[in-house]
Amino acid sequence: APLVQENCKQEEPLFVHAPIEDLSVPECQEPLRRLLLQLLEQMLVTKNDSNGNNNNNAIYVHCWGGRGRAGLVGAGLLTLLYPHISASTILQWIQQAYATRAGHEHLAPEYAQSPQTSAQRAYVECFVHEYRDLMKDASSE
Repeated sequence: APLVQENCKQEEPLFVHAPIEDLSVPECQEPLRRLLLQLLEQMLVTKNDSNGNNNNNAIYVHCWGGRGRAGLVGAGLLTLLYPHISASTILQWIQQAYATRAGHEHLAPEYAQSPQTSAQRAYVECFVHEYRDLMKDASSE
C-alpha cells in the first residue's frame, strides 16, 4: 500500500478491504460478487486529468503474498470483463501476470502459482462456469 500511495500523486487512493481467509476461498459468492462489481465500477469511472484528457482509474489488487486471494479476485474481474473467455485461459492470464513479478523465477514451486492453492483455482473454474451460465440464461430471456 505505501507504493500505491506514493504513486497516486493527484488524489488519495481508495482502499477496499474484503476479508477472505489466507490460503482459502470465499465462504459464499455474494461478498465476492459485490467486491468485483465495486472494483469494476471503480475501473470504469472516467476522470479528467490536468490536461483535460479522460482517464479510467487503475486498480491494484493485493493480498498478503499477492498470489492466492489476489489471483482469485483478479480472475473474477477478468471473468466479468471477458465472459466469453474460458476458465483455463483466465487462469493462464493470471499466471502470466504473476510470473512478471521480480524474483518469480526464484520462488519455490508452492509459491510460484497464482491463484496459489488448488482450491482457489477450482473456485475460479466454478465461478467462471457459473457466471457464463448466468449470462446465457440472461441472454435467452
